Amino acid sequence: MQQQLNEMLGNPQNQTQNRQQQLQNNQLSQDSNALKHQLEKQVQKQEHLKNEFERKLFSNDDFLNKHQKLLQGGYTINNSELNPVTNDTGTFNIKYNNTNGKWASLQGNMKNGTLAQINEQSQVEQEKLLQTLKQNTQYHQLDSKLLKEGFSPNNTTFLTKANQTDIILRYANNKYENASIAAEFLNDNLKQITLKGGNSSQFYLIILLIFVTIMVSVVFLYFFIRKINNKNKSLVNPSSISNPESLNYIVESKKLKNEAIEHQHKGQYKEAFEIAAKSLRVFLNGHAGIKKEITNQELIQLIQNNDKYPLDDIRDCLKTIDLVQFAKFIPTESDFKKIISLFEKLTNKGNNESL
Repeated sequence: MQQQLNEMLGNPQNQTQNRQQQLQNNQLSQDSNALKHQLEKQVQKQEHLKNEFERKLFSNDDFLNKHQKLLQGGYTINNSELNPVTNDTGTFNIKYNNTNGKWASLQGNMKNGTLAQINEQSQVEQEKLLQTLKQNTQYHQLDSKLLKEGFSPNNTTFLTKANQTDIILRYANNKYENASIAAEFLNDNLKQITLKGGNSSQFYLIILLIFVTIMVSVVFLYFFIRKINNKNKSLVNPSSISNPESLNYIVESKKLKNEAIEHQHKGQYKEAFEIAAKSLRVFLNGHAGIKKEITNQELIQLIQNNDKYPLDDIRDCLKTIDLVQFAKFIPTESDFKKIISLFEKLTNKGNNESL
C-alpha cells in the first residue's frame, strides 16, 4: 500500500534514484560510443597505412618488373599479406595462381621505399629443380643407400635466397631416426649434393677408428704427463684457468647474434631472423652438450626435464623457427626481437649460473 502511495505521490527518493540511473546509463553509452569511435579510427589508420604501403610497393620498379612478368605468364594475384611498419617500410608476401592451378609468390621486405630483399618462388620452378636433382647419378646413389638402410622419404623443403635454392629431402625409418639429402642450386645449376644421417659408410667407419685411436693416445699421454707433473706440483691453480673449448659455443653464438643484429639494422629481416635462429641453436646445443644434428623437437625433448631452462620461451621460439624454415612463414621484426631477447636471457651471466 505504501509503495503504491509513494508511486502515486512521486516519492522524491525514487525520483533521485531514477535520475542517477539515467545519468549512469548515459555515461556508459557515451563511453561505449567513444571506445567504438577510437577503434574505428585505429582500423581506418591501419587500413590507410596498408594502402599507402601497397601503393609504394607496386610503384617500386624491381617489384613491378617481377609482378608484370608473372601476370604475362598467366598468373593472377590470389592473396596478399602486407605487414607495414610505416607507409614505405615493412614485409610482404604476394601469392599468385595460374589457370593450371600452379602457384607462385613474391616475398620480401621494403625499407624507406627501397626493396631490401625480394624472393620469387614458383611451383613450376621447384618441380623443374626437383626433376633435375632426381636425374642426377649421385642423388640416385645416396637415395638407394638410404632406402637399403630402411629409410623412407618423409618430406621435401625448398629454401630460396636471391639466386640460390636449397632442396632438402628428408627421410625417416621405423626407429624414428632421421636422414636427409641436401642439394644446392645456383642459378638453376646443381652445385653440390650432401648426405646427413643414415648408417655409417666404410669411410666414416675408418674415420671413427682413427678418431678412437687418437683419443686413446691422448688419454694415455694425459695420464703419463700427469704422473710426471705430480712429482713437481705446479703453483698454478688449474681451476682458475678457463677451458677455451668449453667457451667456443658461447663465442660463436654471440658472434652470430651480432651478425643478425647488423642485418636487422639494414632492414634485411629474413636474413637477420635466420642467423638469430642459428645463434640460438648453437648456444642451446653447446650448453646441453649436444654434438650431433637434431631437430628442434628432439632438442625440446632432451632439455624438457631440466626445469631451470625457460622452456615455454624456448618452445615458442623454436616453433616460430620451424614455421619459417618449413612452412615458408614470413618472420616479423617482433619474431626477431623475441629470439634476441631469449638469447640475452640465456647468455646473461646470472642466468647462466642458475641453468
